Amino acid sequence: RSSSSSSQPMATRRRRLFDVVPLSSDKIGTAAAAGSLCSQVLSPLNPLSKLEVLLDASSSLSRPAIAKVMAFCLDNARTAHQNAQQLVAKILDRGDGPLQRSDLACLYCVSDVLFNAGHAHNCPGASLYRQIFQNYLPRVME
Repeated sequence: RSSSSSSQPMATRRRRLFDVVPLSSDKIGTAAAAGSLCSQVLSPLNPLSKLEVLLDASSSLSRPAIAKVMAFCLDNARTAHQNAQQLVAKILDRGDGPLQRSDLACLYCVSDVLFNAGHAHNCPGASLYRQIFQNYLPRVME
């Protein structure tokens, strides 16, 4: 029975679940548009809101949460100025008194972004974080 199914042409053979139909060149553009639409529908938060959510989650001071913030910043290096401003603003907007968990989380995130920005050769624009934080960090450390 298996020999008869392999001798049948692909067009008449019954499709299986994992058969992949190659995209023609005219369908590639519509598939890309559908993919971008899908990502917009599935992730309604803008990048700054996503960073805010990640920063709130990083206040647990867990390594994976801090790593998610760092990965997000490096993956979105084209918005490095806004991401850096948001990280610094979160630190500067704190009240008087001892450092809180959220303050430490932001400092850990800044440290991770600075360290990994020098090693992220596959993330264009990641080295821009070093220049941006060089301007912001004196205010943070006062």
